[in-house]
Amino acid sequence: MTKKLFFSVFFLLVWGVGSSGYAKQTEMKDVPNMLQSLISAKMGEDNPAYQVQADGDLSYVTKNQKHGLTMKVCPEGMTVQSEGGLNWGTKLKGFGLYKKIESRSNRIEVEFGDITEWFINGPSGIEQGWTLKRNTSSHSGNKDAEEIVIQLAQSGNTRVAAAAAKDLEVKKDDGSVFLRYGGLFAHDAEGKELEARFEMADGDILVRVDGRNAVYPVTIDPYVQTAKLTALEPALEDELGTSVAISSNGLVVAAGAPQGDVSAPGKVYVFVKGDTWVQSAILTASDGATGDRLGWAVAISSDGSVIAAGAYRYSNSKGRVCVFVNERDLDK
Repeated sequence: MTKKLFFSVFFLLVWGVGSSGYAKQTEMKDVPNMLQSLISAKMGEDNPAYQVQADGDLSYVTKNQKHGLTMKVCPEGMTVQSEGGLNWGTKLKGFGLYKKIESRSNRIEVEFGDITEWFINGPSGIEQGWTLKRNTSSHSGNKDAEEIVIQLAQSGNTRVAAAAAKDLEVKKDDGSVFLRYGGLFAHDAEGKELEARFEMADGDILVRVDGRNAVYPVTIDPYVQTAKLTALEPALEDELGTSVAISSNGLVVAAGAPQGDVSAPGKVYVFVKGDTWVQSAILTASDGATGDRLGWAVAISSDGSVIAAGAYRYSNSKGRVCVFVNERDLDK
């Protein structure tokens, strides 16, 4: 069975089982990577099953029982091991010695000066990513001063042998897949997506990112997808995922899109999980005006029946909060 190791960039959810009072449910096939990761990270944050534990000096371990994986992180690198004894590891090259390693909740961070390597455990898998304060990648594979290059040495009894542009497969000796490593995504401090791709060089994995005109810090993260949440009809510059809230039972996600088609007042997408993730509704204000930025902040009740969304630019920046109640719950 293929295990699921996912590296940073973002995750998914769904809205209720059966019919929804918000809108007719439609099955989704795709969801923005950033949103997927945010959701999985948030769900694992307060769940004891995904917490990080100290494992001696300067070493941390976290288990993902859903995917049968255990990850260990120390200054020398990361190792993921399956219950059957398969393992795969990576070590960051070209950024010097580590300066600090720390953990909180379901997250581990290793700082190497101007780059921080981080790991997050959640329902969708184990996520890895890097945040760069500035471009200081120094190894010989960096062909262009504007290009960001992350170089990873491999270890363990499984290997990535060949690279596709956005996805990698970690394989056993018999050629079967142990882990899927992909969904590569990079963005700058203003949320602009940066072109990124995988390459292989002498057995090492290279992550190449076009850093031209990027505003630092830059975040890079691949992951292994289990599902994706995206708007059925995404609009240019919707900014979907600017804010994300998840119900306590993990079945409903509200995701703000404050740009809302650029000329619109903003909106909130609702995703519900039944047998699969679906987009359940798009929430808008009946009297909204261009530039309101509805969805800049969102909150959701524990059962997902009530959603509140902030519109901080409403009425010349006086601001307001719009509250949406699932009509199915009004009769209760």
